[in-house]
Amino acid sequence: MADKRKLLYTTKEAADLLGAHPETIRRAVRNGELYAAQVGQGFKISGYELEKFFRKRGGGMLFGENSTDTE
Repeated sequence: MADKRKLLYTTKEAADLLGAHPETIRRAVRNGELYAAQVGQGFKISGYELEKFFRKRGGGMLFGENSTDTE
């Protein structure tokens, strides 16, 4: 299970959080629907971008009110 307090998530962790298949997340990144940094052969996705993607697709708050704040 992915930790909801992390700053960056792998495609597998993001997929686990959203209840999606990792290929769905990779496809969204390739199509420009979800912003991610390519690190090695995989992607790292920020919690902020994951939250935006989830809400844009009709989901509610993924992490809670203050989760995307920077300290």
